[in-house]
Amino acid sequence: MEHCQYLAVFVTAKTLQMGGSRMKKRRWLTALIVLIPYLSLLTSITIIYSTRNPVFEFVMENIFNGQGFFLVGTLFLYCVFATVVSMAYSVKSVIDNWDALAFTKTVLTMKLLQIPAYILNFIWGIILTITLFTVPFSIGLFFFECFALLSTGLLLSAAVINATRQGAFKVKEVLWVIVMQFVFFVDVIAAVIFYGKLKRMAEENEN
Repeated sequence: MEHCQYLAVFVTAKTLQMGGSRMKKRRWLTALIVLIPYLSLLTSITIIYSTRNPVFEFVMENIFNGQGFFLVGTLFLYCVFATVVSMAYSVKSVIDNWDALAFTKTVLTMKLLQIPAYILNFIWGIILTITLFTVPFSIGLFFFECFALLSTGLLLSAAVINATRQGAFKVKEVLWVIVMQFVFFVDVIAAVIFYGKLKRMAEENEN
């Protein structure tokens, strides 16, 4: 009986380890999601200053044929693709039962890397509300940031589900974390709290 229990624990550990390994090998794909708020900021600046700055003018004229809608459309397709990738990752992580701690750490890192872009977008968005001509750009910034929030929210929600499947928490204990993942600002706070609890539990189990 003890041998069977040991075998079950060994197989489970190997499964989680393999899931974490596969996630790390594909981690570069998460850069797609991290870049969303930065690209939305750069897009608005490029369009607004395309007639005032030679660099932005060169980009608009030679890459996007002087069409702002072409640039915005390209960004939209990029965001849709990144969101689809995050959905695929989320589903795969749950199916393969990736290690919750490693997965949460990766997604939390993504969220932290996006904070500077969110701050800049917030400041830039306020500036853009000064004139009626630039108000649509402010709305556009918020729209594209929602893609970033949705993408990281889906990924961390999957990590929370895995944590419950792996016996770290009961669903009712961490349901609030999933809900908070789709609210700006508090999503990062919830992710930090969740990761801290998960890490402490892992350290206690090791001891």
